[in-house]
Order: sequence, then C-alpha cells, then structure tokens
Amino acid sequence: RVALLGDPHQLHAVGRGGMFDELCANRRVHELTTIHRFTQRWEPHASLELRRGDPGAIDSYLFHGRVAAGTIDDHLATIANRWQQATAAGQTIAITATTNEHVELINRSIQRHRLASGDITAQRHRSNDTVTLPASYVAAHVQLGYATTEPGNQGDTHHLALALVTPATTHRGLYVAMTRGREENTALVVTADRRIETATDILRQVAASDRADIPAMTQRRELANQIPPIVRVPQPEPRCHVPDWWHALRANAYDAFIRVDADLDKLREQQGDRAEQCSAAKAGFDQVVTALAPHRLAYANASRRVERAEARHTAAETQLDNVGLRGRRAARQGVADALVELADARSAFASISATWQPLHQAVERQRLSYDLLRETHDLQDRIDDRRQIPERHQAITERLNALDNWRHWADGGKLTVEAATFTVEVLDAADDPHFRALADAICNMTPELIAEPEPPAIEYECDQAEIDFGIDL
Repeated sequence: RVALLGDPHQLHAVGRGGMFDELCANRRVHELTTIHRFTQRWEPHASLELRRGDPGAIDSYLFHGRVAAGTIDDHLATIANRWQQATAAGQTIAITATTNEHVELINRSIQRHRLASGDITAQRHRSNDTVTLPASYVAAHVQLGYATTEPGNQGDTHHLALALVTPATTHRGLYVAMTRGREENTALVVTADRRIETATDILRQVAASDRADIPAMTQRRELANQIPPIVRVPQPEPRCHVPDWWHALRANAYDAFIRVDADLDKLREQQGDRAEQCSAAKAGFDQVVTALAPHRLAYANASRRVERAEARHTAAETQLDNVGLRGRRAARQGVADALVELADARSAFASISATWQPLHQAVERQRLSYDLLRETHDLQDRIDDRRQIPERHQAITERLNALDNWRHWADGGKLTVEAATFTVEVLDAADDPHFRALADAICNMTPELIAEPEPPAIEYECDQAEIDFGIDL
C-alpha cells in the first residue's frame, strides 16, 4: 500500500505537475480537519478560506492588521527591521517572495542592515566552531540567504512569516507564503500609491488566480467529455434592476458582521474564562470544607464538654453556698472535682481549637473569595447583557442573509414563501429607507407576502417629492 501525503492547493512540482490534484479529485482520500499550527484562534478558518481562494479570507487578514501596503523600498526596510527584531528575540522568520529578483533585493537589504552593526560571526554546520568575518570581507565576497521564493519555504514552520506580494504572485504561492508562521503571517503588498484599497484589490486578484497544472490524463478525459453536445441551462430572467447602492449596503452589513462576530468570539472566550475561574474557586472551597469536616464533630463535642463542665462547676459552687455545716466538706470536694473536670475540658478544647481555627478561617477566606468572584462575574454578566452582543450578532446576520436573499430573488432565483417572508420582514424593519425599498420591490411583485392591507392613501394639499431608489421592476 502506498499513501500519498500533501495539499493539492499548495504549489505543484517545479516541472510538469498536477497529478496529486487528479488523484485527490478521483480517488479515495482522507482529509485532516483540525489545524494545529497557528496560535491565533481566527487564523485556521482564515487560512482555509485562503486555501479555497475565498475573497472573504482577505477581509479576515485585513481586519486583524495582517496586510500592509507600500512601495518595494518601504517593504525592504520593514523586512530588514522585522528580521533583526525576530533574530534578537530568538525567533525564526520565513520571508517569501515570488521572483528571484525580489529575493535578491531582500537578501541585500538585510545584509546591509547587518553589516551596519559590524562584523558577522558564522558557525560551522553541525559544529560549535565559529569564525568572525569582517564586515568588509562579507560585503565583497559573501552573499547570505534570508529570503526565498514560495517553493523554498513550502513545508516549513516558523514563528513569523512575511510574504512580499505583487500582481505576479499566484493563489497557491500566496497560500503557501501566508501559512508558514505560527504566531504571525503578514502580506506586504507592493503598491505605488501606498493605499490599502489598492493592496486589497491586488490580493483579491491573486486569490482568484489559480495556475494549476493539468496532467495529460485529465486533459484527455476533459476532451472526451466535450464530444457529446453541451446542454446549456437557461439562465433565469432578472426580476428587477439591482441598484448601485445595494453593493454598499451589502459591504457595510458584512463589515458590521465581521466586527460583531469578533466581539461575540471575545465575549464567549471571556465567559468561558469566568466559568473556569468560578469552577476553580468552587473546587478550592469544597477542598477546604472537606478538610475541615473531620474536625467539626470533635470541635462541637469539645465545646459541649466545656459547657457541661462549666454548668457542673456553677452548680457545685451554688450547692456549697447553700449547704449547712454538716455537708460543707462534701460540697467543697464537689467544687474541687468540678474544677478538675472543667480544666480538663478547657485543655482538650484548646488543643482541638489549635487545629480547628486555622481550618475554619481558611474556609471563611475561601468562602469570601468565592462569593466576591461570583458577584464580580455577575456584574460583568449584567454589563455584557446590556451590550447585547448575541442579539446584535443575530440581527446583523439576519440582515446580511436578507440582502443575499434579495439579490438572489432580483437575479431571477426562486425563494420559498418562508424565505421571502423572512427577507421582507427583516428589510422592512430596518431604519434605512433603502432597506424598505428592497422589501417593497418584493411585495410589489408578490402581494400575498403583505401581512396586512395597506391603509388608504391620505391626500395632502402640498405636493410630495418622490424618492427614486433606482429599482426598476
């Protein structure tokens, strides 16, 4: 049995390739579903989106500050500084570029920064022997490698990763370069105007460009499939014109969803941490209560023994005060016996208290700490309830789904009655008149979706200006 391991979405072989793609598409495969490389919780999902070429992955990296725009000189300075910082901190860093020319520029830039600090100490491979190379000698005769093209870093794992991205970068090259770092993966996009919008456009173009090799057997099968007549499915006729402002509504709704989704993840993480803290505090409290339990009965018995001895001593003294001359001798002996018993009881109580008191105080301290922690967490929970993050997340998600449903319906797609009703209700509940205009467009073509009859129109003496939302049914 032969098992082939790999990722069909990464780079192919340097020569003709594509056979692994063919095998994954047409043979039995087992796919790993859990990613363990990254330390950031959001990054495994984003890397899978980038692997599929989903443009939403670019939004995730933008949201977390993993995209920088600048000229090639800007990025060369950034890469050199980041290399020096990572090396000084004992971290490894993967620096990836698309072309050999950019790799050479990066290597020269980092080497200039190193030589500015003085001589370079080199260590023999697989040995502790070192040699100090003068800066002048290194500048004239030594070329060190710090960066590489995408095939050179494929399969490596480092603390940090920097990817120099240009329009020449491919989707597979970007996916490899942006998944080498455990703690950070940053795209440095070469732009002439240093605008993040330009960098975003370049990244979206790169994510959409998949230059995959097609093996001969795949070509032959595809040519064979072209022999029968191609049946083209007719496209549905659009129901209405999609206004230009719909795209802005959709983009704003998605941006709001990204923010509130991050807030919800953070809220759930904080709630989980608070639950763990309460559980640990409760376990500590139960532990000291359990440790105190064997001493509780002994302390209670010793306390009751002292009370009985004090009561007997009091009764003996009372008897001594009231007895006549004939019985005073026996009464004095009774007082003496009571004093001995009281002294023994108090001595035993003191011995047990020496063990009981520290444990009892520990229980009270643990109880106070646990109660204070619960009150603090209850207060934080009330604050979280006022922020209404889950409710806002649900509302924004519904609004985003309603906008997508409307676009599908406008392009001629079919909606169930439930989906259409949901879409109209969500859009009509929004404060923005643009959303209500979208809801009206569905209701005008599907009157049965209107829950209640419209009230009769009220005639005004003055003319009212109509707002044209640009939706032609």
